[in-house]
Amino acid sequence: MKYPNSLYKKCLVCLWLWLIIVFYTFPTKTLTAQSFSLEKEFQSDGKFLGVDAIGNLYFLANGVLTKMDTHGKSISYTNRQSGTNLFVDVFDPLNILIFFRDFGNIVFLDNNLTERNKVSPTQLLSNTQPEMACKSIKNGFWAWFPDIFKLVRFDHNLLKQAVSIDMSLNPEIPGKVAYMVENNNRLFMAADNGLWVFDQHANYLFTLSELKIESFQVRNDKIIYRKANNLHVYDFFLDQENVFLLPETHVDHFFLANNKTIYIQTTESLRKYSFSEISF
Repeated sequence: MKYPNSLYKKCLVCLWLWLIIVFYTFPTKTLTAQSFSLEKEFQSDGKFLGVDAIGNLYFLANGVLTKMDTHGKSISYTNRQSGTNLFVDVFDPLNILIFFRDFGNIVFLDNNLTERNKVSPTQLLSNTQPEMACKSIKNGFWAWFPDIFKLVRFDHNLLKQAVSIDMSLNPEIPGKVAYMVENNNRLFMAADNGLWVFDQHANYLFTLSELKIESFQVRNDKIIYRKANNLHVYDFFLDQENVFLLPETHVDHFFLANNKTIYIQTTESLRKYSFSEISF
């Protein structure tokens, strides 16, 4: 059966338009085989939080924070009066931030896990309590206040350095916030309705509504997170995603230490792997 040339050309145009729409609408996902090599295994007690800038490992169990140095020596910190539901930002070993979710208190620890400073919600803003907090540059920190729908950056003297607009004026409002991290002059806030991104002045930039994740890392323009036994690296600038199959099953947590080293916690232990380099 022969079709008129005009109809044939219209079909080709429609096909090309459909391919263009699919290409630009959905991120590219590529399952890439990686060569992982087991370097070391640790017996872990509690949830593995990550590695700081000098190689110390951190674990959290029943409100007790434990730091293990590169020689295997451990020290611990706990503050039962402030609660046992903690968020810990460990990247800076000299200024560790602990956010106590139950009462909104923030504690800063030194490298010996000794309290340097304690901040109560009333010292920040009156009549409201932060839902989440994380470290910022120059010993500052960010705090999200859901009652007033505002993100605020404080300096080490608790002075406000940046305040977002009332996010309730936005077409969509951030949901319950589970995690925050600052990277490359941006603040990334993981809520149950997506990943919200702000600049260093607390200006709202965009939302990655498809990323409903509670834990992740950021490297430049890439979001690194885990689904099941796969490591996802999503480039939000290019809208492209690569997926790497991890060498373990029953993965509970991961931490990418650098472009060639990853820590993977399973139900049995914590294992350190080296792998072929990923470009970030």
